[in-house]
Amino acid sequence: MAYSTDDDLIKVRRDILDLGVDSWDDQHDEAELIINRDLVSSWYVDAAKERGVIVYINPDLLDPEQLIRLSVYKTLELAYLFLDHEYESDPFFKSRNTFKELYDEELIKIISIGVRYDWNNDGTFSDFEAVSRSPRLLQRI
Repeated sequence: MAYSTDDDLIKVRRDILDLGVDSWDDQHDEAELIINRDLVSSWYVDAAKERGVIVYINPDLLDPEQLIRLSVYKTLELAYLFLDHEYESDPFFKSRNTFKELYDEELIKIISIGVRYDWNNDGTFSDFEAVSRSPRLLQRI
């Protein structure tokens, strides 16, 4: 299940459904896959090692509330990529780059403060379960 919906997009871009596309469901789904991949490569591998866990990330154990804004930015980036005519002067090209930058910044913030992941699978996200990384280490993302 995607982390964001079209209603979440509208909160950031009121006109996103007025651009000739009825729904951005495909972009929401793609954004979820990209977010999960980015979290694995930039956070989960090290966090799991610290906890002695040797299993793949379970996206169902991530706190979806923490990832809404991240998903909105990635989905909007993908939406504007879909609409982009590949001209640097095209407003869709500029919007795509803006949301790519916002996504990268938000990903760094989330990882820096600690990704909420239900390590013990008890249905809650406690402070001791949040594992963060230094922003300095994340500049490579």
